[in-house]
Amino acid sequence: GAGADGAERAVTFTGIGDGGNEHGMGKVADRVAECVPDGAKIACADAADFLVAASVSNWGAYALTAATAVLLAEQQAATGPRAGVVPAMLLLPTAAEEAAVAAAVKEAGVRDGITREVGMTVDGLPLAASLKVVGELRAR
Repeated sequence: GAGADGAERAVTFTGIGDGGNEHGMGKVADRVAECVPDGAKIACADAADFLVAASVSNWGAYALTAATAVLLAEQQAATGPRAGVVPAMLLLPTAAEEAAVAAAVKEAGVRDGITREVGMTVDGLPLAASLKVVGELRAR
């Protein structure tokens, strides 16, 4: 696909976003401008080749990882496991890892993009919501 400058990229990339300003969300810049407050101002110009739009970008990334795990499991069931390939589901964070990241982000003084407060939230949602999403994906 082409970058914001119109030049062809040498690689294909997948963008993951939730608000329109994330890299790759230029694929739907017209919808961002139409539907998101100040969308025309904040919309990313660079369009991903493939786009995952999610309520929370982190959750979109986790869902993409889980989907990859399912496809890998199906492939390995058909062809047999390959040496050195880590089961993709192991790439999803555990609840403890997710909580540790949230604690480190809070300790660093990073503000939530929605609440603008320092705390254990992700896009205005309590950490428990992210832990639930990760837990549900890991259980599948």
